[in-house]
Amino acid sequence: MSGWLRVEDQLPGEQGHDSGDVLVFLMGNCSLTDMKCRHGRGWGVRIGFYDADIRAFRVHGRPEHAVTHWQPLPSPPTE
Repeated sequence: MSGWLRVEDQLPGEQGHDSGDVLVFLMGNCSLTDMKCRHGRGWGVRIGFYDADIRAFRVHGRPEHAVTHWQPLPSPPTE
């Protein structure tokens, strides 16, 4: 894995096109112990993608404007 990239510096995918799935880091306003907040929103690492039409990331199908960093998904395990 290459490390976290700031969304201000670089967005995933080709400019003007949706990206594939990536890991996103959300800087929301809830703690990891708040299960209602963790279910799709708030602080933490999630899988999402950049939606070029709305110029924002989507996480769990919803626009998410609290994404501060992203990185490519790791390669799947091999047997």
